[in-house]
Formats: sequence, structure tokens, C-alpha cells
Amino acid sequence: MPAPLFSIIVPCYNQGHFLSKAVESVIAQGFKDWELWIINDGSTDQTGQIAQKLSASDARIEVITQSNLGLSAARNSGIKVANGNVLHFLDADDWLLPGCLEQVAEKFKDPEIDVCISGYSYYLGDKIIHTHRFQSEEIFLPRVVNGNLAPPVSFFVKKEVLESVGDFDISLKSCEDWDLWIRAAKSGFRIHSMNQVLVAYRYVAGSMSKKPKQMYAALCEVSSRAAMVDSRISVTLPLNKDYDINLPERFKIHFINCLGVSLFQGLIEESKSWFEEEKFKWSFSMTDWEGLSSNLSFKHFLTPELIQKVLTENLPSFHQFFISIGYSENETKKILKRVFSAQFKKRNHLRFGRILGGIINKLSF
Repeated sequence: MPAPLFSIIVPCYNQGHFLSKAVESVIAQGFKDWELWIINDGSTDQTGQIAQKLSASDARIEVITQSNLGLSAARNSGIKVANGNVLHFLDADDWLLPGCLEQVAEKFKDPEIDVCISGYSYYLGDKIIHTHRFQSEEIFLPRVVNGNLAPPVSFFVKKEVLESVGDFDISLKSCEDWDLWIRAAKSGFRIHSMNQVLVAYRYVAGSMSKKPKQMYAALCEVSSRAAMVDSRISVTLPLNKDYDINLPERFKIHFINCLGVSLFQGLIEESKSWFEEEKFKWSFSMTDWEGLSSNLSFKHFLTPELIQKVLTENLPSFHQFFISIGYSENETKKILKRVFSAQFKKRNHLRFGRILGGIINKLSF
């Protein structure tokens, strides 16, 4: 039996309530040349039963059950059994949009493409709160080493790439996908992006990626690796070299981004203690604090309901934090105006219209 074009790998740990939607989004694709592996990573909820039911409904769906080894290990288990020429890592809480596989398959007709990245919509519940589109282009270094390009659900990668650069690093508790794409880029594999929005990425407050200190440690580790020759791949490759990255400045950005996640979670005392531990490494300007609002936290929370929630429920935590670390009331107000500028500006547009709201924003900011 010939190998399918796509192997879809779906790791799942206690997210059985999301699993059916993810898998059914693959089943519903018009493009049918795929196999799907559900990796039940030691779940204690209904994941096992749901996975077996899905497998019984379609011969292309297989289930692997293992003890809880973590997200990277679960994905690696899928890589080991995958038969497809192109692998896709579909987390159980995400899903594919209609036409996704057909359009990606068309892209891979170009033999020069090794990794393909699609645009994505960012969901909170059943509502889109942000959509990111790429230009249709090849993505070159050092762009890849400077920051992760998209969530894992946006990536489609030839199996031969993984056979060359290795699996996901199980020592990383976050950013393991970024670490893998850096290795692929340094190995000379060609990464192309698509303008189409083909996948859905779900915001889940309690997900692995929302553990601030864990995320910060992983971001710093991967940034450090990105800056240097990577011994995990051939050191003779022309792109596997040192890159000019200001690591202290990069670490500060990571710290502020992750501190923003901590404060958004309402962890005021924990955030204060963390800041006291780290503050001697850097000096902080007013503009630095704008990084508290990022893709990791609430930057794209811009619907009327979410603006109201952020400004009434979350802003007070940030206010309390800045006062507690020694800023004056006047300084704190100036900082918060910067941190929540996206919400304030969007609220003015919603209240006064695009033209008048824009004028007010120019006068205010």
C-alpha cells in the first residue's frame, strides 16, 4: 500500500473534550490522502475512549497509548510510526480549516519546499480574536532564529527533514517546536509561508505554554542555542554558525513577555517575587514594559467583551504590581497607558468610530 502524503500526529493529554473536533476537522477535508495518529499520553480523562471511537470510525486513524511522557515525547512517538511524506502536528485543542490539506498538498508539489507554514486564526472559545497572514515567500535566516514564526498547527514538514535534524527535544518544557525549526533552517532546509489562513489555534488559559517561568526558561535556552553553532546537526553546514544576537536584551524581552503572562493570570505576589529575583540583570525603560502585552498574553484581546474584561479585571493587577515594586502612582498610570494601549485605542474606535476614534488616539498617545 503506498504511503499517504500526510501523517497527522495528534498528541493528547487530558483534552478529550477537544479531541473530536480536531480529528473531525481532518476527516472533513476534501483531500483524503492522509493517515492520523492519536497519541494518548497517559490521559486520565475520556481521551482513551474517544480516541478508540474515532479510530473505529475511520481506518486511517490509529491510536497509540503510552504513559505520560510529555508533549514532545508524544509527538516523537508519532514521528516514529508515521508513514506519510509530510508530517503535521495537530494539537488536540486546535483544528484544520476547510481546504487546508488540499492547499498545502498543492504547495508541496514544488520540490524545493521542505517546510510550509500557513496563516492561522487565533480562537478564544468559538470566536476569532486575531488572524495572522504571512506573505507567500521563502523565510530566510536569521528571521527563524530571532523568534518563533507561528504555533505548531501552522507547520507542515517533510519527513526527511525530521530524519535529518532529529526529533523534538524532550528536555524542553516549552518552545520545543521553535527549537526544531531553527535546526531545520540551519540545516539548509527551505521554509516557505502561505498567505492562506488554513488552521485554527485555540487559546487555552491553563495550557502548557501558559506557565510563565517554565516558558521563560525555555525561551532563553532556545535563544542561546539559536545564537551558536548547533552540535546536534552537522557543524560543517554553511548556515550552522554563530548569529549576532544580543542575548541579554533578548532575555529581557522574554522576561517581560512572560511576566505579562504571570500578571495576566493574577499572580501579583509571585510576579513581584520573580521581578525582585531578576531585576538586577537589566535596567527597564517605560517602553520596555509595553512587552507585558504580547502574543503570549492579551495583545489580541480586542473584542468589546474582552476589552471590558481586560481593563476591569486584569489592569488592576498590573497597577498593584507596579506600585508594589516602587513606581509612583503617576509613573504607574503612564506605564499602564502603554501596556494597555491596544485596548484603549480599540475602545476609542468602537465608541467614537474610526475617524474620530483615530483623532482621539493621536491626541492621547
